[in-house]
Amino acid sequence: MPSHFGWVDFSVEEKEKMMETIRFFGEQDTRDELGIGTIRDAFSEFFFPGTSTIQTRIHYMLFIPWILKKLEEEGTSSAEFEQKAKNRQISLMKALKKGEDQEGLIGREAGEALKRLPTSIYWTGLWSWGIRKFQGSLSDYYRSMDFYHKKKKTITYTDDGDPAEEGHQGNWDPNLPKAPNSFPWEAEFKLSTNQSAYLQDCIKLNHPDSLFFYLLEEGELFYTDYFWEEPKVQRIEGDLKKDINHARFFSQTSLGASLLYNLLLAKKSNNSEKINKYEETIEQWSGKMKSNAYELNDWNSKRNYFWNSNPLSLTRIPHKTIRFVDAWLDIVFSKKLPIEVMNCTKAIELIEKREWELKKTRARLFNNRALQSWGGASGTRQLTFRWANVKQFIYDLQKDFEEG
Repeated sequence: MPSHFGWVDFSVEEKEKMMETIRFFGEQDTRDELGIGTIRDAFSEFFFPGTSTIQTRIHYMLFIPWILKKLEEEGTSSAEFEQKAKNRQISLMKALKKGEDQEGLIGREAGEALKRLPTSIYWTGLWSWGIRKFQGSLSDYYRSMDFYHKKKKTITYTDDGDPAEEGHQGNWDPNLPKAPNSFPWEAEFKLSTNQSAYLQDCIKLNHPDSLFFYLLEEGELFYTDYFWEEPKVQRIEGDLKKDINHARFFSQTSLGASLLYNLLLAKKSNNSEKINKYEETIEQWSGKMKSNAYELNDWNSKRNYFWNSNPLSLTRIPHKTIRFVDAWLDIVFSKKLPIEVMNCTKAIELIEKREWELKKTRARLFNNRALQSWGGASGTRQLTFRWANVKQFIYDLQKDFEEG
């Protein structure tokens, strides 16, 4: 018989207190301390393909190809291409800093010392959305320029400017909107109607069955903390609804493991303030789980459906990760109340063993020097599967598209 727990509901005041505490830790470190990133990324990519947590604004999906395509047109050599591309991105950054809307501006603080440029952040997404046609890595792209220019000289074109040679394809989608003449020395995050329509078409054509496209089609959102809280998402039926619930329940249950890990670090550090805070937060997590005990118990009793869900079926999840998650869920659902994991020897040993398995001698729970690098919150944010980033994308597309 599947294990389960039974719970009592909260008062309104207790719920608000719980949400404040969860939000506090939701703003903290998002690192994958317990090695569940492959599961997180599988759901994220399934729902919101081509996105990532380090992408900020959707206009970069146009900024980057505009910069690189212009350098191609200027005949930039392989030897010069990377540096010139960096210089143009720095110019773009400076232009965006002149505007009122600087939310998500890459390099706003680092300036010219920026190490990770937008080209590398958006490179994979550009391919996923069909904007980039070049199939290799960014470094392969830079190295290919000399050959590209040589090949281009041998191609004849029709009166319409299209390659007469059948099968020839450039590095970028031919339907890409043209960059403004003043770009990148003048730029803003606001999209034109044409630009917004193009990006929405990219998602529609390349990922028509994704949750991303569904939300774009459904119109204005409430922009909730979690996508499964959106009223439009709650009306979804069928297989997609099942996959959404798998993500939701995994997010809720795995949070407890991350909080327990940080509580153990607090105890190891003899930090009474953090100990009290994490004990309180685990209590609130336990209470949060109470509000949908029936659904969670039903989900756990059919756990094989989770492992065989569409997102996870498309990804190779390491066996040790599956073993860890199964063990954690077994412990949580064997308790009368989830809060009991705080003092559960089996749960504590599982977390300790998992960190050692991942980090060996660098594990904070076993290495005092490594422990000193703990900032008080490590991997404490509940999984949202890139929702914060996607919300911004959808907002930019819908807001600017409506305003024209």
